[in-house]
Amino acid sequence: MLHIPFRRRNYKIFLVVLCFGVFLLWQLLTVQPVPPKRHYVGRLDTLYPTVKRRLRTLRKQPDIIHLNHSSIVLSDDQSPAQVEENFFRYIESKDVRCAMAQRLGHPHDGGWNVCLSPPYGLKKPCIVFSFGINNDWQFDEAVSILYKCKVYSYDPSMNMQSHDRGEHIHFEPTGLGGRDETNHNGWKLRTFHTYLINLDLTEKAIDYLKFDIEYSEWSALETMATDGSLENVRQIGFEIHTPELFRAFKMNIPSKKHDYLKMYQTLAKLEEIGFRRYDHRRNPFGEFRSNISGIVRACCYELYYLNMKYYTEHQQEMEHDKRVVQLFDDG
Repeated sequence: MLHIPFRRRNYKIFLVVLCFGVFLLWQLLTVQPVPPKRHYVGRLDTLYPTVKRRLRTLRKQPDIIHLNHSSIVLSDDQSPAQVEENFFRYIESKDVRCAMAQRLGHPHDGGWNVCLSPPYGLKKPCIVFSFGINNDWQFDEAVSILYKCKVYSYDPSMNMQSHDRGEHIHFEPTGLGGRDETNHNGWKLRTFHTYLINLDLTEKAIDYLKFDIEYSEWSALETMATDGSLENVRQIGFEIHTPELFRAFKMNIPSKKHDYLKMYQTLAKLEEIGFRRYDHRRNPFGEFRSNISGIVRACCYELYYLNMKYYTEHQQEMEHDKRVVQLFDDG
């Protein structure tokens, strides 16, 4: 047999070719084929498990239910008794039902209802505004302890300076009003919009806005409904008061027809900007007998509203996720 000397240089070339061949074979055996292109952003095989888990979680949780009922309207051509009756029917009606609501704080006066159904649940880093403390911290402490929310608390009537109450609550001795002013009591009042600007929160979602400010709610609501400050507020809880509230201050000011019409028109402005009422609570300590109808009414009601913008966005996200899952399943 003819012997051909195997030179060292040829040996090196052989090793290089052999290594390259092994590398190509490894690539062919391990690299997955490229999936066909679809109309989605990102890799669907990575997105699919996340979306499936999200849909399972959302299906388990209650949702917001729209209630079909005839609208209740107040008008100037109605009699005083009709206007009064329709006003109380109106504030005791619900536009939507929150299937998972919880009262935080005291079960009676001092506690406040919170809708926890998606997308309105509280979770860190949630933001809560609380106006009108009256030395009762139960609600503020509940949302800060249970949900780790950052709570901004305000009340100018308490003899208390600015301070941090625990890790998540900050208190200021100022109040909420329809304009920035110092009132006849010497209390500094600011609009909600001013608070958002000062705290650099105009673009942030506010998870809960609560206020109980003893008849000043009407001027505050008028301003909030028109200045855009409620656009990013998810839900609101507040107490309304009729003029009979002032009986507590030994002033007899009975509600008249024009009072009910004005209060109704102010609340209707919340609906105009996308809020819907999901609950109410009649305060049993403020009962009075009406001068108009002779019926026992209550001067004070807690009212609860949801910003339906967030519900609409939530539904759109759900539909998108369902389409993504269907796209994967059909693929």
